[in-house]
Amino acid sequence: MTVKRAREQVDLDNKNKVLEAKLAADKQHVPDLAGAGEGRLDQAYDLYQGVSKQLPAGDSWGTNDAPRALADGYLQRAQTSAKKGQFAVAKAAANKLLNLSLKDPFYNDRIAFFDRLVDLQSQLQSGEVGGAAAMTKDLRHDDPRLYEELESSSPRF
Repeated sequence: MTVKRAREQVDLDNKNKVLEAKLAADKQHVPDLAGAGEGRLDQAYDLYQGVSKQLPAGDSWGTNDAPRALADGYLQRAQTSAKKGQFAVAKAAANKLLNLSLKDPFYNDRIAFFDRLVDLQSQLQSGEVGGAAAMTKDLRHDDPRLYEELESSSPRF
């Protein structure tokens, strides 16, 4: 009977080690996928959702590290879309950050920036030049680097 319990314990320990190794690999895979961009970003988010359910509450990977990697990926996607003049697509990508557990004002500011780009585009299309001029000034003031990068590369700016 003792040998049987020992074997069961060894089997259980081995299963736990395999699960721990898979969890560690998945935790590393999320930022790798997020950094790869394109469709990999969505895979990273799905993997993050699954892994975070296996973690204890307050785990820094699930509440900080992975959400930041995903947020950076979504912001890169938003920036790429905005450079192409696809402001609604950029806004949608930036708003994916709202699904992440981030409390950093930096990310809230980025979401607002892409939201305002859509508003600016609407004002320009409707001929509201005064409002568009004021919004352009605000965008340029709030984030000069991001705005100037868009201004120099976007076909619609």
